[in-house]
Amino acid sequence: MTGNPTYITRYVYADTILSTHGGSAGSVRITSEEHSRLRQMAEHLERCCNDLDAAGYEVISIAPIVSGRTAYMETNSQRDYPGHGYSVTDGLIVTGRLKGQSTSSIVSDAISGTMDTGAGEPYRQHGLELSHYRQQSRAQLAHSRRLLARGKLAHAAEYGWAAAVWMVKGVAEAQGWTYGQQDEIKDVMHRASLKSGNDQLLELNRVVGLLLTFSGARKRFLDALDVGCQLDQVAVLLDILEPLTETEQR
Repeated sequence: MTGNPTYITRYVYADTILSTHGGSAGSVRITSEEHSRLRQMAEHLERCCNDLDAAGYEVISIAPIVSGRTAYMETNSQRDYPGHGYSVTDGLIVTGRLKGQSTSSIVSDAISGTMDTGAGEPYRQHGLELSHYRQQSRAQLAHSRRLLARGKLAHAAEYGWAAAVWMVKGVAEAQGWTYGQQDEIKDVMHRASLKSGNDQLLELNRVVGLLLTFSGARKRFLDALDVGCQLDQVAVLLDILEPLTETEQR
């Protein structure tokens, strides 16, 4: 495998056709046909994962790419309103790591600029070395700054968000706390604030949510200075949280 990159990513398209409803560009109708396309995306994902395995890579993250649009489902004459928000999946970013590679290479790859990885979420990652969460977090933040310098503001925000949640997950794993989905981050941050004695974490939790919102925004609605300021706050967050990943619950 000499010469192969340590990390590679693949994009799996949802290939959905979203129809407008009521003249609103922000409201879409998801039909039964489009659900079949999502099932087709699952088949593409299966093939992608098998291809990566055959090429000598292990899949380490699968991150959904979603659109900030409201949506409802319509089947025949019945309508169901499952909720509003960032609910339309456009595709998936699949990240693979070369088998047999040490996770310590993540940091050097990030510094050298050769890292090729997607901003994945760690909610379903369990049993990893605690150092892996720290390294992933720092690598994601480093990559977010490179994206910011290139003017890719939404992507920079996405990686900044990923940097935060990877470190939060590391804290939860080290302390024996539950963190299996995004809405549990507030509880972990509250516990971390109490354990560290640092009330600043409660305010920094707002930064994490703001970056997640930025990641789904169009570039014309984003400001580079604002995104950069939020990334600086993520760096502060990581410095506060990291010691809590080094002390496991007794």
